[in-house]
Amino acid sequence: MSGGGGYNANPQKMRETAQYLLNLAERPKQIREETRARYKDFEGWNGRPGAVADSFYEQTQPEQEKLIKSLTEPSGIDDAMHGAVSATLTTADSIDGAKGFADDLVKDAKAKAESVLNGDESDGDDSGNESGDSDHTGGGKH
Repeated sequence: MSGGGGYNANPQKMRETAQYLLNLAERPKQIREETRARYKDFEGWNGRPGAVADSFYEQTQPEQEKLIKSLTEPSGIDDAMHGAVSATLTTADSIDGAKGFADDLVKDAKAKAESVLNGDESDGDDSGNESGDSDHTGGGKH
C-alpha cells in the first residue's frame, strides 16, 4: 500500500519473480537427474544381494531403495512451483489489463471534460434527443 491508501502493483517485478520461481522449479528436476547419474557410481556400496554373510546389504537395501526412489521421482513440489509461476503470471496480466482499462476510462473522461469545457458538448447526453430526455432515442440529432 502506498501512503495515500492506494495499491501500487508492479507487474514487471511479478514477471521477474515468476521467472525466478520457474528457475527454482527446475532445480528439483536437475537434482533428480544428477542423483540418477551419480547413483551408478555408488550402486552396490552396501554389498550385493545373495552374497555370503552379507547381512549388511539385507538390512540397508530396503531403506536405500526408498531413499533413491524419493530422490529420483517427481514430487508435489514440482506441481506446486509451476502452479505458483502460473498464478503469478496470471495476476501480472490481470493487473496490466485492469490498468489499461482504467487508463482508457481516464483518457475518455478527460477528453469528455475538455470537450464540455470547450463548449463542444451541451450536457453529455448522447441519446440524440436535444431535450436531454434519454428515455427517447432519436437515432441522432436532425
